[in-house]
Amino acid sequence: IAEVPSNLSVNPGIYLPVVRVGGAEAGFGPFLSLKYAVRFLQNERLRTYHREGSRIEAQIFRRRGDVFFVGLDIEPNAPQAKTPALPANFWKLFPYPAEMAFGEVDTDDPRPLHRWLGRKVQVKILSVHQDGLAFVSRKKVMEEMRETLRRETLASAKEGDILAAKVKDIQAEGIRMDISGVEAYLAQAEVSWYPRVELRKRLRLGEVFEVRILSKDVDKQRFGVSRRAIEIHPADELERKFRRGAAIEGTISRILPSGGCFVRVSTHKREAFIPAGETISDVPPKEGSSIKALVMRVDRDNIRVILSPRKYEDKQMPDMVTRYSKESQPFSLGQILNPSNEEPAEEETDQDAQ
Repeated sequence: IAEVPSNLSVNPGIYLPVVRVGGAEAGFGPFLSLKYAVRFLQNERLRTYHREGSRIEAQIFRRRGDVFFVGLDIEPNAPQAKTPALPANFWKLFPYPAEMAFGEVDTDDPRPLHRWLGRKVQVKILSVHQDGLAFVSRKKVMEEMRETLRRETLASAKEGDILAAKVKDIQAEGIRMDISGVEAYLAQAEVSWYPRVELRKRLRLGEVFEVRILSKDVDKQRFGVSRRAIEIHPADELERKFRRGAAIEGTISRILPSGGCFVRVSTHKREAFIPAGETISDVPPKEGSSIKALVMRVDRDNIRVILSPRKYEDKQMPDMVTRYSKESQPFSLGQILNPSNEEPAEEETDQDAQ
């Protein structure tokens, strides 16, 4: 009974693989073993898998030292006439024992080793000893899958495609990336629409984001990619938000030796700029002071709003003259020639009229 798994239903009439392990005794026939027969058949199939380089399903069930013990799912080629008599899950009840070193689990998986216990994985056979013990590797399977994916990506990808890329190395002039195993290069100018981006502050190793393929070098097996090509130009948003000729108010944050200055606008995190020729000549800019200006344009290269206080003052001047003219009363000739005597004369006239 020790030869039969507890979850295997054995009914009269079914066929089971067995091997003789002992002679007959009084009242009994020869002693048989189910487990030895299963191991023998599985071992034959295992060596075939090894020669062919096939993948096998396995389950990691125990750890000792720097080795995992796994059970391989091996179904031998049983005689066809007798196969229907076996239960459907018969061979799964006999996992074939194998070992897998920690270094053969994967090449690029950060999860703690204890989290692999109980997981089902695909493995390849590295070697089989004379006693039948097998040594397997999940890493070999992953390397094959990555190589297959790399070749497919290199063959199918074309200019203009948008694909996910992983940051592998960050340099001052650009970034080396990985797209499904294919090397990709992201130049500094293609990272962002904003100029002079500090790459090490903007990106981190292992980060994954989408890029557009700009070029494909089949000989070098490399892509040239762009991140900014799939992003909306930030100047478009600025042009919608800051219309040409609109009046805005801000605070001068920095003054350049050339006379130009930067302005902090409360509605936008990026500072606006006032060229030296657009300041008010008789009112030099001062850091921290408020200022009103008109929007001249959006500098698309530097992603910055260009302002002009001078044009704001020019626009306000006609309104100021008109308002002053309406508020001021006209003077009579007498007021102009003799302003001190004119006012009493008007009072006398009013009294006469009364």
